[in-house]
Amino acid sequence: MNRTKIKQMKTALKSLETHLEGQTYITTKDMNIWVSHCVAFFSRIGVNDVIISDFIKYYSPVISKDEKYPGISMYKTKKMGNFESTTGGSGDTEAYNKVNESYLSSIAFLTAKNIIQRMEEEERMVPLWIIKELKKERKFLSISSSLNLIEKNYEDRNSDGIIKNAITLLEGILNLDDDVKKIKELSKKLKKLLNDKDKLKKFGISKEFVFALDNSRLVRNIKSVHKTKPMKYDIPFLLATNNAFLIILFLEIVLSSELIIKT
Repeated sequence: MNRTKIKQMKTALKSLETHLEGQTYITTKDMNIWVSHCVAFFSRIGVNDVIISDFIKYYSPVISKDEKYPGISMYKTKKMGNFESTTGGSGDTEAYNKVNESYLSSIAFLTAKNIIQRMEEEERMVPLWIIKELKKERKFLSISSSLNLIEKNYEDRNSDGIIKNAITLLEGILNLDDDVKKIKELSKKLKKLLNDKDKLKKFGISKEFVFALDNSRLVRNIKSVHKTKPMKYDIPFLLATNNAFLIILFLEIVLSSELIIKT
């Protein structure tokens, strides 16, 4: 599912959720239309059948008699969820007044939001949780900036941009270690890791992983050689994303080890 469809889903969900906001009453017909639209939407995105069933049941018309006047029809109370009517009327035009907020309705919409959020996460290149973790401290601002640029390049299918910002991200991660930061060239930074067991342990990676990171660096070097004479074909998008994913994985490992970045 692409981002446009997810955006449309979020807009549709918000429209359904806010439809009853600010309304003190609603007719039977309008309520039934709203419920049917909600049910159709919930079913389409995969909300649990039990939640949908309870939602339908909750907003189904219920008639209760006033205990003081059980035999008098004018004292019957009609309910549709958190809306009530004591007008004694009937049909699609009968008006229902809102009496309270609905816990069940809130659960249904919250579930729908979570499902759409998971869909959105699957479409992202950079996990949102990483962005949120790094936002806690300003010293990680440059890394956060690289991540945001990578995500933007991913949305635009900009292969060169992904490679460029992924390499910048790699340098930013390596520079979190003071000793490595002193080294200017990226290749030498990686070599430092490769030959230092303590550094490997600190970053939480193996020698094989460093080899893989070094290979991702080579992609940019190839492009640099051909700057004066453009290559016939650009860097394949899949290759660019694979290299970026590897560096983002490196950041995830560093975050999980909590030896360099403590959150």
